[in-house]
Amino acid sequence: MKKTIKLLLACAFVMVSTGAFAQKYARIDYQRVIETMPEMDSVDLKFQKAAQDYQDLLENIQVELNNKRYDYEKNSATMSEGVKQLKQKEMQDLNNRLQEFYQSAQQELANVEAELMQPLYARAKEAITKHCKANGYVVVYQNDQVVYLDEDVVKDITEDIRKALGCVERAATQTGAAPVQ
Repeated sequence: MKKTIKLLLACAFVMVSTGAFAQKYARIDYQRVIETMPEMDSVDLKFQKAAQDYQDLLENIQVELNNKRYDYEKNSATMSEGVKQLKQKEMQDLNNRLQEFYQSAQQELANVEAELMQPLYARAKEAITKHCKANGYVVVYQNDQVVYLDEDVVKDITEDIRKALGCVERAATQTGAAPVQ
């Protein structure tokens, strides 16, 4: 009888301790959440505006360089050697300026994107934290970093977070610091 009671107590202890330490895991498609947030339309418009501004400036410099090259090629036969060297140096300097501006524009666009996206990341993180605390999740994995996933144990909370943030499906748009040409 004592053995049976001890065995029942041991089983009960194991069951209670296992239940007490049970942890809930979830996964999320974070990129999908961010891409479908309502604010993404505004972010895309602002980014595209910044990209277009840099594109316009680059085109102006390129036009100026092309005009100087055309002028040089057209009139080089009648130019003195000193004038030719001066024109070549002007074109080289302008070409260098164009290359430097291109690199600077790439960096600036990356900064603009980061600045525009930061509030979205913060809002998504806040919604995820709130949802996980309310639903008892202790660990959340991003889809792109999971090697193995037991669907019976891990719940996908992507749609829950999208709903909490008011996300909508969007047409495929290109965001990010795309090369300016």
